[in-house]
Amino acid sequence: MKKQLLTSTALVAAGVLALAPAAFSKALTVNGYHEQILGAVINQDEDVSGDKSTLDVHNETEVHFNGTVKLDNGITIRARTELEVNGDQGSSNSISDYIDETYLIINGSFGSINIGSLDNVGARMVTGFIGNWSTGVGQNLTFDSAEWISSAAPDFDTVRDSRLIGQDSDAEKINYITPRFNGFQVGVSYIPGDRSTENQNGAMQTAATTYHDGFAIASNFVSKVGAVGIGVGVGYLHMQAPETAATPLIDDDMKAAVFGLRVISGPLRVAVGGKRTASNETGGTDRRGRIFDVGARYSVGASSYSLTYTDGERQSQDIKYKSAMLSYARALGPGVKWHANLIWADSNSGTTENSGFAVSTGVRLSF
Repeated sequence: MKKQLLTSTALVAAGVLALAPAAFSKALTVNGYHEQILGAVINQDEDVSGDKSTLDVHNETEVHFNGTVKLDNGITIRARTELEVNGDQGSSNSISDYIDETYLIINGSFGSINIGSLDNVGARMVTGFIGNWSTGVGQNLTFDSAEWISSAAPDFDTVRDSRLIGQDSDAEKINYITPRFNGFQVGVSYIPGDRSTENQNGAMQTAATTYHDGFAIASNFVSKVGAVGIGVGVGYLHMQAPETAATPLIDDDMKAAVFGLRVISGPLRVAVGGKRTASNETGGTDRRGRIFDVGARYSVGASSYSLTYTDGERQSQDIKYKSAMLSYARALGPGVKWHANLIWADSNSGTTENSGFAVSTGVRLSF
């Protein structure tokens, strides 16, 4: 069924392009952001390997290249390439610049077809309704809490990241998202291989030793009840386990589900979400676990305040990660934001534990 979906979607995309008249407008734009952050660790356990230095400067920069063509029949085709400058903090690419996502989007009355290296529909359609992702005004709680306070809890996808990410991340894939009808929207992804091979240009999935032939489905709904805006989203991800014995043995498919609920009333926004991972790789990593993610934001004039909290747990080895962030942000001008953050995190893996507080402040320029 998944291979039929891939074939059908690819044929539809090809047919749309083949039948479309010549373009009458096109544009190339460059946007992104640059952020410099200064922070300090207030305190954390001294006996944990990996303690951070007391003071540090972090930077995050992305440059996005967008090419857009509009056809005579109203179909819009957009190509996007994202350049991570100096690497994303904490990633395996942090020592050099690298290309993050690169993909093509075909938009029309039929919906949206996305092809390339990007997140699955569950991550793209549900994340905006989840806790800290929907409400945080300062640094990102999921990524940045462990940048200041060392985490003793391994397996980022299972205990820290409440998005629907499970071994696929920015792997190449095909997404289809329907038009919104009466507030509802549905999406489906086909994922040929996992992120270890499929985010590399020209690489085929290695079904024998890696996750492969995955799919994701998602739906969201937005509406208003009087002056109150309500949004909810759900998603499910499934990727097949390697077909032959790998080292270590992986004999269980990757399975994960996510939900998010967001309520907006005037200057107040509240969001809650969670993810459940149900993959027991008996010879490898037991990824069964859950994450709870909640946040609130209050905005008045140029100022915004947020309080966010996450609680993640993996069933095996008593692995837990909890974090919270209190943030203040102020718009200094078009595209310019100053923010300040108080961060707390507590983590453990068996007998290894760490907890502490940190503060940070930064300026972000979006262009």
